Amino acid sequence: MANRSPVQGLYFAGAWAMQGGFQPTLTSGRSAAKGILKSMAKK
Repeated sequence: MANRSPVQGLYFAGAWAMQGGFQPTLTSGRSAAKGILKSMAKK
């Protein structure tokens, strides 16, 4: 699942957004945060 939703400004993070487990959860959160910061920089 992608970390970005079709709904503008809605990002997914957590074990269900990627594979389960500790490290994928952290990676998912980092990916979502990077997407949010990138979208904020465009504004």
